[in-house]
Amino acid sequence: MKSSHKRQITTSMLAAAMVLAAPLAGASTASAAAPINTAVSDDCDYPSQLLDLTNWKLTLPTGSDESPTEIKQPSLATYSVSPWFTVNSKCTGVQFRAAVNGVTTSGSGYPRSELREMTDDGTANASWSPTSGTHTMIFREAFNHLPEDKPDLVGAQIHDSDDDVTVFRLEGTKLYITKGDDSNYFLVTDDYELNTVFEGKYVVSDGEIDVYYNGVLKTTIEHTGSGNYFKAGAYTQANCDKVDECSSSNYGQVSIYKLAVTHTSDSTDPVETPEPVETTDPVETPEPVETTEPVETPAPTECEYPADVLDLTDWKVTLPTGDDESPEEIKQPALNTFTDSTWFTASDDCSDVQFRAAVNGVTTSGSGYPRSELREMTEDGTENASWSPTSGTHTMTFTEAFDHLPLVKSHLVGAQIHDSGDDVTVFRLEGTSLYITKGDDTHHKLVTDDYQLGTSYEGKFVVSDGEIDVYYNGVLQTTIEHTGSGNYFKAGAYTQANCTNSDPCTDDNYGQVSISKLAVTHTS
Repeated sequence: MKSSHKRQITTSMLAAAMVLAAPLAGASTASAAAPINTAVSDDCDYPSQLLDLTNWKLTLPTGSDESPTEIKQPSLATYSVSPWFTVNSKCTGVQFRAAVNGVTTSGSGYPRSELREMTDDGTANASWSPTSGTHTMIFREAFNHLPEDKPDLVGAQIHDSDDDVTVFRLEGTKLYITKGDDSNYFLVTDDYELNTVFEGKYVVSDGEIDVYYNGVLKTTIEHTGSGNYFKAGAYTQANCDKVDECSSSNYGQVSIYKLAVTHTSDSTDPVETPEPVETTDPVETPEPVETTEPVETPAPTECEYPADVLDLTDWKVTLPTGDDESPEEIKQPALNTFTDSTWFTASDDCSDVQFRAAVNGVTTSGSGYPRSELREMTEDGTENASWSPTSGTHTMTFTEAFDHLPLVKSHLVGAQIHDSGDDVTVFRLEGTSLYITKGDDTHHKLVTDDYQLGTSYEGKFVVSDGEIDVYYNGVLQTTIEHTGSGNYFKAGAYTQANCTNSDPCTDDNYGQVSISKLAVTHTS
């Protein structure tokens, strides 16, 4: 759970967040709803309170021979069984466990605790074509435990009408992306440590599957087979014939923290599920242009400082503390071992970093609003970043959630591009309306008018050739022309309220943003 300063979301708010993000496993001519990473709750009874399971069914390693237990909707919405399918102790993710002695399906010799994609509110099996439309699954998960003797475990996959097409498969410390029967097709890392959280993504279109790991395209697999669907959970690649200890204490386990599926159609006819909430055409994530992979630190299992969660090498933080018009700044190398339990701290489960700024906080000389915000630096954090939007390509990708808004004037900025003169474009929340701004036009582009606090989303700025492309959950929202000099990225909580326009003037009246992913790349 979060610290006492963190968000506390009720079950009803969780349900509201799911409504915002649904339908996650559907299709339409428009882009599908935003992937959600549901806010942490202090009280949760069922996995469906953390993941939107509307269009999924569950297969468990229990039941009778070759007839494992299946839980479908609507039963799945209020279902949990320990230890096979349950919310973890911190209420931050869903635990999937399958023991080597578990019941298997007739088509496999290996047990599983795994979700299978469905449609029509979970009443019909999903079945889509890789040559028509675009089909995407994004998931955030960690392998927690491997079977003894044969430590092989699958965490997510695409399956067609005949067999698995590609999966994320861990063998000991080696994490692979498979291709058909080639279980070692692409080595992602040979040094995976259990409980390390990573983000995977499948994007399927035009007979090809692009497979991403932590935002980086790893491989493209050609595939035209029919009857496809997504799966996610713990599919243990071991059984009692292959291990010495045939018991429920010999198992594989995966925890999933985020799971979102979208489908879009190439035609004007809707495919399979209700119309999602967004109206812009989807933009498939391009292959990264950077010459080296962006640095994205997966969520650790233990952390003391924000730098244990996010790579802060080339950043400094400005806090809402200090002297009048001279707020406290923490730079490298001090930033690596700095935390403030109220204004800038890692969450207890190490999944994100909390940025908080109260309306009575200290402000910079150039602004009347307090902030707890990172400012991009260079040279290992020793020099201010300053780049040109007309030379090279400059990208910042971030995953964040607005947790709390100031009272009276409920406005908060979560990420921005700034130049030598002023902010250029920002993600700005006003009540429930999330905007992308353009200079002084604070309402330039409305992303959604129904944002629910605690809902995580992925934003991205891509700057090149005098233009800024701004993305929200992988969808291009707007392109802004910009040629001003001295540019740099910023991210955190920049409260757009102070004691003159928001009451009460106390520490308890604040804005808060949590960031779980932050990566910047520059290419010449």
